[in-house]
Amino acid sequence: MKEIKVKLKNLDVAPRKARAIANVVSGLGLGDAEAQLLFRRERAAEPILKLLRSAAASAKNQGFAVQNLFVKSFRVDKGATLKRWLPRAQGRATPIHKQRSHLSLVLAEASEKKGQFKFTGVIKAEAKKKIPKGRQKTKAVEEEKDRKDRIEPAKKPSFFRRHFQRKSI
Repeated sequence: MKEIKVKLKNLDVAPRKARAIANVVSGLGLGDAEAQLLFRRERAAEPILKLLRSAAASAKNQGFAVQNLFVKSFRVDKGATLKRWLPRAQGRATPIHKQRSHLSLVLAEASEKKGQFKFTGVIKAEAKKKIPKGRQKTKAVEEEKDRKDRIEPAKKPSFFRRHFQRKSI
């Protein structure tokens, strides 16, 4: 079984927070992992998605079938800790420890496609090249107008309703 290994060092996210995202992604197909990361709101999701796409691009350059790749393992190790001080009352100081993480991602090729979603990270860059530069802007503006038309503003509850709401028994 062929593998692709990529690393990201000194990510400015605590290892505990990065591990929570890494555990969701490990074992999934490449498309499923990308779909999970796209809709995560955590700060660690964006750099992990970037690392995943980088690994996929590397695999494509080495001749792997991108649709058959899956996340074999995802390790998050503790990196260097930045030590800072916060001034407090009466001349005291409180220590602040800013933790960093080292990420190690291993992609492997399965015998058949794993997961239900198609990986789009590598294809997106190619699709942008095909659209002329002048059309990209107008298309984005048109899509924004359509989105604004579809979204209706939510009714805000009145002041009394918000502050004097009773629980039902």
